[in-house]
Amino acid sequence: MLLTSIYARTITYQQFHTSARRNALPVLGIASKLILKGLAWLSGRSVRVWYRGLPKDKRIILKEHIIRNRLRYLGIIAGLSVGSAIHVYTHIESTPISGRRRYMVITKKQLDKIVNSAKTARDLAAYEFVLPETSEETKRVVKISERLLAANLDLPGIRSYNWSIKVVNKPYWNADVFPTGAIYITKRMIATENDDNKLACILGHEIAHVILGHTAESLSQMQVTDLLGVIAAFFIWSILPSDWSSFLAYYIYNKFVKYSIRLSHSRSTEEEADVVGLRIAAKACYDVRRAVFLWKERSTCKGERSDRTFSSTHPTNARRAQNLQKLMPLAVDLRMRCSCCKLDTLSNFQEDQLENNHVIVKKYKHIFDKRDLTAI
Repeated sequence: MLLTSIYARTITYQQFHTSARRNALPVLGIASKLILKGLAWLSGRSVRVWYRGLPKDKRIILKEHIIRNRLRYLGIIAGLSVGSAIHVYTHIESTPISGRRRYMVITKKQLDKIVNSAKTARDLAAYEFVLPETSEETKRVVKISERLLAANLDLPGIRSYNWSIKVVNKPYWNADVFPTGAIYITKRMIATENDDNKLACILGHEIAHVILGHTAESLSQMQVTDLLGVIAAFFIWSILPSDWSSFLAYYIYNKFVKYSIRLSHSRSTEEEADVVGLRIAAKACYDVRRAVFLWKERSTCKGERSDRTFSSTHPTNARRAQNLQKLMPLAVDLRMRCSCCKLDTLSNFQEDQLENNHVIVKKYKHIFDKRDLTAI
């Protein structure tokens, strides 16, 4: 559905319309990872069996050979290490808006190919659940999304995406986005959040994921951890004395990578999207204070346990509310600089003073200090 021009602006951008959902992890990629890990297991196990089958004198000869050529082998290891360091260094870039340094090896063109590869399957799966363009729910979300984009045309890359919106008739509370700019939100979420200010903060969060390139960043990180996983599998199966000990060690390794790297990184990107989404909603003159109420309500509704944070892809809702509360003076000030109307006093909302030394404020204050502001 093509939409009308936004607030009579002369600047144009990719408007919201309905489009097919795309999946970012094609089956071929998953299969290739499994094959590589399987080959690593088999190769490592073969090395272990071969070494165990060597006579004692052959083992002594092998050890002497390694000692005699240790400088050569150390040189090979050093060369691979330097090459890897150069590769990582040349693929470090700054995240748009936040300026966070990150490793990025997936380009937008490559990402589009990955995303488009699963298009047909997603079309068939989601077709019967998508509400029509003329539904009140779709119109409401499109209107909010248009306003958010219109107020944030200064954000880097925002015009380069084919923005689209779909409301999915599902009985759970959720919204997600694909790196092409396709946003999906459930009918249950729209029905639950009858305040446009809250929906604006949610949609701002999803828009932030796209312009920050979080999917490409996660896939880039996954390439590194998958490669390290293949190397780890080879050495674990080569060195440990039995299949059972190798299985156990590799299981522990995978859990370590999952909890210490992948889930931790996911929570960091969600936090970053919360903050940038708050900026997007503030520039569109929405009442961003409602975001704090949103996450507090979700925390109470779900009965969260804070001790399970380490096993989640997202920060707890209580933590999200707390972070946004600390940043609220910056967001409200940004609204004022965009010539938005003054906010009324909000009952049950605690107006905090800006704590410049608070860790979340120090980390993200610069995002709200941008001087390239475009008021509605």
